Amino acid sequence: MSCWVVPTVAAELWGVSVSDVLNQVESGSISTKTEYGFLLVDVAPQSPRFERSAADQPRPLTYTPIPVLEATDAENEPEQEVEEGELDWKATRSSVARLRRPPKPASIAA
Repeated sequence: MSCWVVPTVAAELWGVSVSDVLNQVESGSISTKTEYGFLLVDVAPQSPRFERSAADQPRPLTYTPIPVLEATDAENEPEQEVEEGELDWKATRSSVARLRRPPKPASIAA
């Protein structure tokens, strides 16, 4: 796997002067690239390259799909088509809202 560093770091790793590294860059004996205006040197060109295998596989779901429950009340809004595994949140919200109890009135201190 390549390791890209600036020429001064490469010189320190290899134990040579920066001018020696820059001379090798000019002669083309070292792999280089430029990113964001910086010259980078490959200090490990012969190292094995690792291929990405995780990117080739689909990612697992990070949630559990909830099946859609059919409403039994005739006063509900008309059913809209919902894809398999997708929750019809409007119907669920309206059915839960009917079960809510209002808050108790605050007692008045005399």
